[in-house]
Amino acid sequence: MSSRNYLDAALALVTMRRESPRLAGGFALATGEMLRLFGWHPELADDGSILWQPTASSRPSTRARYRPEDGGYVDVIAGDLRERHIDARDLFRCLVKLTAHGVGELPEPTIDARRLMARALAAVAGVEDDLAAIEETAQDDRSMDTVWQIIAELRAAAGAGR
Repeated sequence: MSSRNYLDAALALVTMRRESPRLAGGFALATGEMLRLFGWHPELADDGSILWQPTASSRPSTRARYRPEDGGYVDVIAGDLRERHIDARDLFRCLVKLTAHGVGELPEPTIDARRLMARALAAVAGVEDDLAAIEETAQDDRSMDTVWQIIAELRAAAGAGR
């Protein structure tokens, strides 16, 4: 996908979230579950945003801030890194790469971690209420092995780029 097509697709997602409280809620849930999976913990900020900080960080002042306005987005700040994420998949890639640089925790594929990932995937797809499907996905070794393989590949690539 070209960068222009990708940008158009991302902006279309934001537009849909602005028009659909269900999709906006799904994005909030998906990003929260991903941050939690990688060892980040939330607190409510004075401005109403949700501030996430990693348990482990080699970079001071590392944080992510979820803002619900305009369809929702997550700002990630870690050292010189300043990124705004409007797509949960991009946030996932960012979190994996940050673990290669000592920020956050690389999740082990425990059943609890698999459930968090399954809930995040379901929320991205807009089916966060289908608890049976979420549990089935969490128990599906093939699906979860694929997710953890992607995590390993992204982390290896980020580590090689140090």
